[in-house]
Amino acid sequence: DKDTLVTASMDRTIRVWTVGDGKEKKKLGPTTDDPYGLAWSGTAKTAAVCGYSGKITFWALEADKPKHTAEVKNPGYCVALSADGKFAFSGHDN
Repeated sequence: DKDTLVTASMDRTIRVWTVGDGKEKKKLGPTTDDPYGLAWSGTAKTAAVCGYSGKITFWALEADKPKHTAEVKNPGYCVALSADGKFAFSGHDN
C-alpha cells in the first residue's frame, strides 16, 4: 500500500517499513532459505516469500511465524499474490 514497504533480505528476514519516514516497523523471520521472490498484498496484510528450497511461506504482518507454507520440489524464483491475497502464483525450475 502507499504507507508500507515490505522487503526480503539474504539474511533470511522480512522487514516491514514505513514509507514516509523510512523507519522499520517489524522484522519477521527467519525464512526457511534465502528469499528469491517476495509479494505483498496490502489488502490482506500478507507477504509471500519463495526461495531455493521451493517452499513458499505466507506471513501475516501481525504474526511472528508464517501462517502457511506450501512446497514445490524445485527452486522458486518469483511469487505474486492476487489483490485480495487469496491466491498465490509462483515461478519455479521445471
